[in-house]
Amino acid sequence: MGVVRFKYCPKCGELFDCYCESHRRCWCFEVKLTQDTLNHLASSYSNCLCPKCLNEFSSGMADSGDLMQEKQN
Repeated sequence: MGVVRFKYCPKCGELFDCYCESHRRCWCFEVKLTQDTLNHLASSYSNCLCPKCLNEFSSGMADSGDLMQEKQN
């Protein structure tokens, strides 16, 4: 059946639920991201982002400056 994980977003610190290891499809699979954005996120963050932050990247509200800042921290 799997497990629902509760994680803290590495970008904003928000607590959110992750269904990647559960029987249901995780909400993040519905977020549309370009391959370039996925590559940047994978190299900039060590874990999943919360819905708010991930959707900012999807809608273009977050920019590469956010990514560069995270890499430096």
